[in-house]
Amino acid sequence: MSRTTPPKISQTKIKLTEALLCLINEEDREFDEITVRDISRVSGLSRTTFYNNFLDIYDLAFFVFELESMDAVKLMFEEDNFIKSFT
Repeated sequence: MSRTTPPKISQTKIKLTEALLCLINEEDREFDEITVRDISRVSGLSRTTFYNNFLDIYDLAFFVFELESMDAVKLMFEEDNFIKSFT
């Protein structure tokens, strides 16, 4: 991922997140077409590992949304960007 990842997030969750984003962005898949099996295949992790970290694909999607939102807020509040947002 190009973002700065908070240090407490496990490498497993990062791999699963990257797999979901890869499926959406690089394989041009619609979210409702993506399965846990697809995420497991792309991440190289088992379905059991997926379910040890997330309840379902929607839980992973919410996790990705939280990460993206944190990055957007950080970017917005960096001094230069914050000032530019009002001009």
